Amino acid sequence: MTKYSAAFRQEVLAYYHSGSQAQQATASHFGISRGALRCWLILQLSTSTAVSAYTPDFKLQVVTHMRTHCLSLTETCILFGIASLATLSRWTHQFDSGGPEALADRQKRSHCMTEQTGKSASRASGVSLSTDEREELEMLRTEVAYLKKLDALLREKKHQAQQKKRRR
Repeated sequence: MTKYSAAFRQEVLAYYHSGSQAQQATASHFGISRGALRCWLILQLSTSTAVSAYTPDFKLQVVTHMRTHCLSLTETCILFGIASLATLSRWTHQFDSGGPEALADRQKRSHCMTEQTGKSASRASGVSLSTDEREELEMLRTEVAYLKKLDALLREKKHQAQQKKRRR
């Protein structure tokens, strides 16, 4: 279940596209994070229709692709046209806790839930984040990774320039 309904998302996007407000002002107006709005805008550009049910094979393909290519939740959602970060986050959690079998349809795996109560109870004692906080954290991690790569490139360029000066 998503935190915001599709109708609410459409209302927010329509308000933003009307051109009266910037992203931050629109997010503040509706009481959502700017990261959530930005994600909705990206997803709107990359997907035309949302799928209501995904096959277990598709879920496994998405999670393994995300892991093998070191993609963020947002990048993976855009790549595969998944309309909600929470959906993909749930799939990764299911995969981590129960392997590929945990990605099966809910009706098929309902009997397995009682076996995992110990794991979920131990995780509940840690810090729990809301969907918006998780989205914001993912965006910040992506930004930090980008800035680290940029910094490394700039250092390398500076180092090469110094090497050229020494050779002269």
